[in-house]
Amino acid sequence: LLGVINDILDISKIEAGKFRINYAETDIKVLVTQATNLLNIRAQEKNLDLLLEMDDDLPNILIADSLRLNQIFMNLLSNAIKFTDKGLIRFKVEVLGKKSNTAQIRFSVIDTGVGISEINQLKIFDKFEQIGDHSISQHGGTGLGLSIVKKLAELKGGVLELQSEE
Repeated sequence: LLGVINDILDISKIEAGKFRINYAETDIKVLVTQATNLLNIRAQEKNLDLLLEMDDDLPNILIADSLRLNQIFMNLLSNAIKFTDKGLIRFKVEVLGKKSNTAQIRFSVIDTGVGISEINQLKIFDKFEQIGDHSISQHGGTGLGLSIVKKLAELKGGVLELQSEE
């Protein structure tokens, strides 16, 4: 219940323009490893493999909001585990480019889950949206996680993209 309340507060603050991003030095390798290790327990309970792949030239330290990055990672990985019944989930961290003291990094979550139809891809990031008739009863959730993830990514100057097929 506390998680739901925090999600509602986050979405309200974002929409009101009152949400603050707190930038600080962040060890990105530790952050992605911790998120993967934490959710690997849930993946193992479903007999899924959760794999972390990081580029060798990934910087150790980034200036980022580690709390919000972790929130993004946890939401995306949790959804991948929730909607994957067999196979694997890959959490991939790639450096797309580097210039002086900046780096463009892509974080990808790739899974062998059920997939999302084209029609549902258009609304999956809407608030309170649940895909499928039995999604709430079968998987739980409020339909806020992906909406928050998209808004957080945009606040950080990032882009959230979805590629899927049923």
